[in-house]
Amino acid sequence: MKILKNQKTSSSISGPRPIADEYFMAMAMLVATRSTCIRRQVGCVLIDDNNNILATGYNGVVKGSPHCNEGHPCPGAKSESGKDLDECYAIHAEQNALIQCKDLTKVYACFCTTAPCVMCTKLFLNTTLTRMIYVESYPQLTTSKSISMMTPLAGKLEWLQIPKERMKNVFNRANMATRE
Repeated sequence: MKILKNQKTSSSISGPRPIADEYFMAMAMLVATRSTCIRRQVGCVLIDDNNNILATGYNGVVKGSPHCNEGHPCPGAKSESGKDLDECYAIHAEQNALIQCKDLTKVYACFCTTAPCVMCTKLFLNTTLTRMIYVESYPQLTTSKSISMMTPLAGKLEWLQIPKERMKNVFNRANMATRE
């Protein structure tokens, strides 16, 4: 696993400009604010190799169902992270993004606020994904990475974690820019 550390940012008139990985992760964090899950709020942004957004997704129950965060918790709402996934009614952010994506043969990178579970990893392995970027780890991360190494894509899928502190700095810079 790689961790994005001291990669330089370029400068603009309003201060340091986020690199592309920070920019798209900031978008994933914004998408996560739409989540209706009370256990974990996850956002996902899929891009192509030209840095064009293909789709976004957040975790929540199926259309028309009562939302967990509006007083209707599902049976898995109180479970530990990574446990009782079959009891949770939420569709994962990654699954929603894949459903929204018009062309899975163009998926180059996934920016997800949380590393994908095993099932979502398997779904991504049937696309052209080559980069998986996340902020928070997930209990199934080791298994997800192992599965990705046992496929024809073995060694071709880059896993990259962006530290939370680095993303806080991105938002601090953005907040300062809006005050000027």
